[in-house]
Amino acid sequence: MRAARFAVAAALVLSLLPAPALAAKGDDLVLSYTTGRGGSAALSVEGLDGVRDVYAVQAELTLKGSYSEISLKPSDKSLYAPQVTVETSGKTTLVTLYLYGEEAINRGTSLDLGTLDVEGGFSAVTSAKLTLLDWTLSPFEYANGQAVAVRDDSEDRDDKDEDKEDEDKKDEEEGTDEDETLYPVSVGRFDGGTVRVDPTRAIAGDWVSVTATPDLGFQMDNLAVWDDDGNSVRLAWQAGDRYTFQMPASRVTVEAAFSAKSGAANTLPFTDVAGNAWYHAAVEYVYGGGLMSGTDGTHFSPNVTTTRGMIVTILHSMAGRPGAAGSAGFLDVPAGQYYTAAVEWACASGVVSGYPDGRFRPNDPITREQFAAILYRYAQLSGRDTGAAGDLSAFQDRGKVSAYAVEAVGWAVEQGLISGMGDGNLAPGGSATRAQAAAMLTKYCESTPGV
Repeated sequence: MRAARFAVAAALVLSLLPAPALAAKGDDLVLSYTTGRGGSAALSVEGLDGVRDVYAVQAELTLKGSYSEISLKPSDKSLYAPQVTVETSGKTTLVTLYLYGEEAINRGTSLDLGTLDVEGGFSAVTSAKLTLLDWTLSPFEYANGQAVAVRDDSEDRDDKDEDKEDEDKKDEEEGTDEDETLYPVSVGRFDGGTVRVDPTRAIAGDWVSVTATPDLGFQMDNLAVWDDDGNSVRLAWQAGDRYTFQMPASRVTVEAAFSAKSGAANTLPFTDVAGNAWYHAAVEYVYGGGLMSGTDGTHFSPNVTTTRGMIVTILHSMAGRPGAAGSAGFLDVPAGQYYTAAVEWACASGVVSGYPDGRFRPNDPITREQFAAILYRYAQLSGRDTGAAGDLSAFQDRGKVSAYAVEAVGWAVEQGLISGMGDGNLAPGGSATRAQAAAMLTKYCESTPGV
């Protein structure tokens, strides 16, 4: 019940749109924060006088500075907080976070959101918008995308500055080696490609590796590194998509620009697959190879989720549509469905398994980790070497990968079949869209001889 309620809450909150007119009561709301050690800040909402119970909240925060890795730890273990979304723009970062509870999450006139952990050190919240939902998961009229006041409840800034000056003076007198300071390397989110750095924090003088990988059908136009003063840091090309730079004595920001390759005109019959879309080349591949078709004659529906039945049917086609001896016996896989033969083959071959209740759930959206696990088993069935496993330590939500899928997800990451979502997370439980499925299948086929 709890998982179902949270799923409904997530769907509703993610679909919220700011309301143009709000009651004056929203003017009393305040987003307060208190900075802590290690680049974190405790967040809370105040001014809920006379407000009936709040069951969910969406907060849009603008942070001073450019950050790529941000997470929220709820103040109460009974609360649920899905992945934080992060968008960088110049010297600011927009963070959107969500919080849900089976019971009211506010306590009287205040609501503790939890602790926001910011890689590289928290600076300040410059603006905030709030959406509060009641027990029916409907937004309150006075707090539906409302811009609210922001208050810093940390220690007095003047005192902090004086303390910092005293520390700097003491370090200078004692000869402290500034080169031992670990400076953060921030990476934004980019359309048309992904950028990874290693390490994400480095001492001045150390070398940092940057790997900039364009999406299918895209090319990299520009890659640059800037220090905290806006000065360009020299990049040295190594091989392929890999570059290196020497860390200055300040935090740095890595920026990149990608564009569609020339000639990427839309030759497909689908009106919803633009020629410069990141998935255009993948859709061309799977459509041209007969692996996937449109949802109708003129639509591919790239953002529609892919079901378990769809994926098994595609792999069955890739395998040459072999038969299977007998029925898989799933209660929800009757004869005569488009996926029936594929499910029976996949089950008999060990590519898929059902749920403990005797069902396969062919119409359920397939998650990213399920897709990786099924493709992993199919690769083994096809005689492909699956021994190389990628390191998941770079992903913040690696602990959310189900035990059965850890090895498969590691393999998929190593093969480049799946990557992070651009915010440091894998989102293993997230649904795989038809565009993502097309990209994964294309990468798999292109890296496998004879496919």
